[in-house]
Amino acid sequence: MQTSLRPCSESAIYLNRNKTVIPFDKILRVEGRGNYTAFILRNSIQVLSSKTLSFYEPTLPSHFLKIRKGLIINCTYIVLPKYKRIKQIQMIDGVELEVARRQIFLVNQYLASWQVR
Repeated sequence: MQTSLRPCSESAIYLNRNKTVIPFDKILRVEGRGNYTAFILRNSIQVLSSKTLSFYEPTLPSHFLKIRKGLIINCTYIVLPKYKRIKQIQMIDGVELEVARRQIFLVNQYLASWQVR
């Protein structure tokens, strides 16, 4: 018998056969770890799922940005840099994340649209 999974709603993502609900506003980043996905939350808790990152990627809202293979960040928790071209992004929890060479242009465009002038 097959159970239907609700991968996400408009405000949350459902994991582990709908037993764990994580609101999008609590997710700092999503990391792919082989055949598993780790959701790193604001309160330093990590929730591990047995699905791959590619399963969750299409269900995430538009303010989540893939900065390299195996890493998607929530752009609302970025500490915005003061210089134009970035190769690293600092998150609100103090972690600095490397941006892939091919993603630098996309990340810069995305962040430029967020900055208030």
